[in-house]
Amino acid sequence: GIFYGTDINPALELKKMIEEDNRIKIDELILTEVTTVMGAHTGPGIWGVSYCPVVSK
Repeated sequence: GIFYGTDINPALELKKMIEEDNRIKIDELILTEVTTVMGAHTGPGIWGVSYCPVVSK
């Protein structure tokens, strides 16, 4: 997932880069806005990435 503050544009750029990179296999990519509490403590320019790897047995 990609999260962002008040400006979605950096998140959209990162999403495009990830989707165009053939080395990265993604089942689902979620964009979401951070909470107002997180934004208040970090500022409006916050953005970040989180992931959960799929483990095969």
